[in-house]
Amino acid sequence: MCTPGTRFLCLILLLATSLAPAAAQQAQEADMLRLLVTADEYKEAWFSDALLQQLNPSQFQQQLNQLLSDIGELEFIDGDDGEYSIFFEEAVVSSTIVLDERGQITTIWFRPPSPRANSFDDLLGQLRELPGETALLVLTDGERVAEHNADAPFSVASAFKLAVLAAAVEALDAGELDRSDVVYLEEQDLTLPSGIMQEWPVETAVTVDTLMVQMMSMSDNTATDALMRILGRDRVHAFASEALPVVPTTREIFTLLGPDARDLADEWAGAESRQEYLALLDRTADREMGRIRDFTGGEIRSDVGWIFSASELAALAGQVAGNPTAGVTQGAATGAGWSDVVYKDGYVPGVAAEVVHGRSNDGRTYTIVLLWNREDEDVDVLALYGLIQSAVRLTE
Repeated sequence: MCTPGTRFLCLILLLATSLAPAAAQQAQEADMLRLLVTADEYKEAWFSDALLQQLNPSQFQQQLNQLLSDIGELEFIDGDDGEYSIFFEEAVVSSTIVLDERGQITTIWFRPPSPRANSFDDLLGQLRELPGETALLVLTDGERVAEHNADAPFSVASAFKLAVLAAAVEALDAGELDRSDVVYLEEQDLTLPSGIMQEWPVETAVTVDTLMVQMMSMSDNTATDALMRILGRDRVHAFASEALPVVPTTREIFTLLGPDARDLADEWAGAESRQEYLALLDRTADREMGRIRDFTGGEIRSDVGWIFSASELAALAGQVAGNPTAGVTQGAATGAGWSDVVYKDGYVPGVAAEVVHGRSNDGRTYTIVLLWNREDEDVDVLALYGLIQSAVRLTE
């Protein structure tokens, strides 16, 4: 719970979001954040009437000034869709902001500053301070320049979708699929968010291109499962980690982690052979898939999911680089001026993954992977995102 004396400010009111076009909205949000962190005096006109009932602008400014003390001058603001990283000389501050149709603030949230890394050694030091298990891999033109647990297996959540994309690219290159091919959603494809396609009716006609774009842009789980069905589990498995005997669909994982299959999840954690894993996945067909509320504040099971090492994810990013779908979302590379970008993240309770790859203006190719697993508590996904943004800036 937030109190006036804490250094963690959170004021979240889920009200109307801006209807402005995305680019204009991004500029408006960034400009407002710039005002909040640099202005000598706040104006009530910046805040919606509803938010003014929850905060006093002068007191809020005092709290924010305390939060931002001793981290240097503002350098730049990076982000979009209401989620931003504010870079100061000594630290990065993550912020959430929502503006209404009049440009007034309805939601504002600042997280505590994360020290800004001035070298990959600094970055590694910050990563090692995180509770739980972490991994780092930085490649420059394919050569390792920084690493920590880079070859150890980690649960990576949706970052596994790089393997699905790699399998799809292989099928496209072989002429076995075409981006314009039309397929039809099946009942077995429909799963839980992230994404929107779980709301689409069975037998909806979609192209392979739509599935690939939805998977990478929105991390759409239904699009992912449909692609896996079309490609075949074995083809996707060819791009999987050595530590993952079989690649489950998102629906299968949501079933394993749901309340109707806890016994299967326990068996999954102790399975040793591909045959055992496949048999368990077959048994999920008779169990009910979990619901969204089952995964909110519940048990953390980083031992049930998709397992990859940082080096394996880096290799996948390199394989799909140059494919237009791979960089449909720039993520941590936003504003870096990179080309041939590949970006994929992943998060479930206790698990966070960040993967970014691209070619900088100097012609060098960079790949950065950060992984974080905890068994006792949830991970701070925004903290990991701040670290990978710092890593990208170190390449400039």
